[in-house]
Amino acid sequence: MVKVVNGYTKRRNNEIEINVGKWGSIEIEPEDAPKIVEKDENLIEGTLIKKEPTRAFFNDDGEFDFVRDIWLKISEETKKITVWGEHTKTIQSINVGETILIRDFYKKNGDIHVNSHSTITTKS
Repeated sequence: MVKVVNGYTKRRNNEIEINVGKWGSIEIEPEDAPKIVEKDENLIEGTLIKKEPTRAFFNDDGEFDFVRDIWLKISEETKKITVWGEHTKTIQSINVGETILIRDFYKKNGDIHVNSHSTITTKS
C-alpha cells in the first residue's frame, strides 16, 4: 500500500498517471493506513424488521412483475432492500424477527437490490 501526499492524477495514453511534484511525497506502507479486511462483500446477514406490501407492475417487456421493500437490521444499522420478482414470494414466508442471509445482491445508486440471480435463506 502507498500513500500519496499532495499528488494528483491525470489520464495519459488511456492510463491513469499519478504525479507528485516538488511539494508532494509518497509513503510506502504508511503506519496510519487502515487495515485491509478481507470479507465477502456480496453477502448480507441481518434481522428482518419490516416488510412493505408487495407492489405489482408491468416491466419494460410488458410482463407483469412484483417488487417489495424490506428492512434489515445489520449490526447497528437499518438497511432498506428492494426485492424483485419471485423473491417477493420468498419474503412472504419469512417472519419479522428472523435472521436472513442474502447472497449475490447488487447495488444501484447506493441502494441494495435482490433479483433472480440472488438467493435469500433463513439462518437456522
